[in-house]
Amino acid sequence: MHTESGLLEKLSGGVSMGSAEEKILEYLDKYTTSGKSPLAGNSIGMDRNFIARDMPKLANYLHYRSIDVSSIKELARRWYPKVYFNAPKKTGNHRALGDIQDSITELKYYRENIFVSNA
Repeated sequence: MHTESGLLEKLSGGVSMGSAEEKILEYLDKYTTSGKSPLAGNSIGMDRNFIARDMPKLANYLHYRSIDVSSIKELARRWYPKVYFNAPKKTGNHRALGDIQDSITELKYYRENIFVSNA
């Protein structure tokens, strides 16, 4: 999986964990407030564990709540099968940016097709 995506090849010239954590925090500080931003994405349980173990400043910055799009997908599969089967297909190559973009697209789709406001 990571060989196909090119991730392993990129690792040799990568940044340190601490540097990556600082860059993420700088980015988040531009758009969010500490303690207010939930971790979001698909199947993010392992991500949360990784962040807690290897990026403690980021773990403290994030809200304790999570938005797991895969949980919404599972509810759609059970309760709204037509919506589920028409959901957008993933286009990313299992790299962070592509996965993030796919999760955003998928969550927008569920918001427009399940969480419809009558207000």
